[in-house]
Amino acid sequence: MIIKQNAQYELHATLTPYGKQHSLTLSQIFPEAQQPRHQRLLQVLLTDEELAAFSAFLTRKGEEK
Repeated sequence: MIIKQNAQYELHATLTPYGKQHSLTLSQIFPEAQQPRHQRLLQVLLTDEELAAFSAFLTRKGEEK
């Protein structure tokens, strides 16, 4: 899923089941750079409860504007 996209880069998020947890990966892609590249920023394993807490945190931050 693309989270943010502009002329310079794209921020992607992927969520992959990993046993009883989920692997959440955030990465940046710089498609228009002179040397296009992909850079992984974060990879973390989360349980259902941790994923719900992280989602609630992000939702609250979006509402604070």
